[in-house]
This record gives sequence, structure tokens and C-alpha cells, in this order.
Amino acid sequence: MGERLLDKVAVVTGAAQGIGFAIARSLHAEGAKVVLADVNDDVKKAAAELSENAVGVQADVTKWEDVQKMASTAVEQFGGLDVLVNNAGIDGDWLPTAECTLENFDRVIDVNLRGVFLAMKAGIPHMLERGGGSIINISSMVGIVAVPGIPAYCASMGVSSL
Repeated sequence: MGERLLDKVAVVTGAAQGIGFAIARSLHAEGAKVVLADVNDDVKKAAAELSENAVGVQADVTKWEDVQKMASTAVEQFGGLDVLVNNAGIDGDWLPTAECTLENFDRVIDVNLRGVFLAMKAGIPHMLERGGGSIINISSMVGIVAVPGIPAYCASMGVSSL
């Protein structure tokens, strides 16, 4: 176990599986106490794979109350918040822009943009109480080079593919 992040507390969104779980596992391996957050209830099982220094919280990043619970869990369980990794994201339905539904567009924007904003809004005050912290917002190459068929995802990552 590493010590670079000893006594640090991290929250990772979208952490039940895939990249999010790998990020949480890496932070934990470096000594951080980790709150894994995900809309998927399997997040509790994922946290249990790490140790007593990890806890899983079922949270939808588009809901303010869930995001507040995610940040407050870090404070209540581990004493504060030092690192926030905004990893949760969806690409939505793959359709040309003219066929993209408003519901699909809104859902992708809600998760990929609103979710990041809400997590930062909930997390920053706790970080400031500890003198600062680090926020890592995971993005995609489509933030630079758009891919046809996923206009909302491209827009949420930085550019729009029209």
C-alpha cells in the first residue's frame, strides 16, 4: 500500500465499475480513504472489495440531495474531503443530431455537466475547510474532436458535433 495519499479523503463518482472503480482502487492503494459513489447499487459491493477505508454511496449526480449525501459521507465517515473525481458520465443514444430526442439530450447534459457542477458545489466547501483540495474532471477526446451521432455527449465534453 502506498502512502502518497495517506490521511487524504477522496470521492469518486461513477465508481461502481470500469474506470471509476479503477480510479477508486488506485487512490485507495496510495493510502486515501475513498467514498465510491454511483447510481448503481453495486457501488456498496465495489467499496467492500477495497477495505474498511472505503464506503459505497448510491447517488445520482443529477440530484442535489444525493450529491450532498455523497460529500457529507466523506466528512462523516472519514473527517473531510481532499480529492473529488468527477468520473460519472453517459453517452446517451447514438443518433444524428436531427434525430436526437430532447429527452436524450437533456439526460446526457444533466449527468455530464450538471453532475460535475453539483459535485463541485457540494465538495468545494468541505475542501476549503481543510485548506484546499484537488478536483479531477474526467472528460473525453470528443471534447476536442467531435464524433457524429452523439451530439449531447460531444457538447457535454467540450464541443458540439452538428
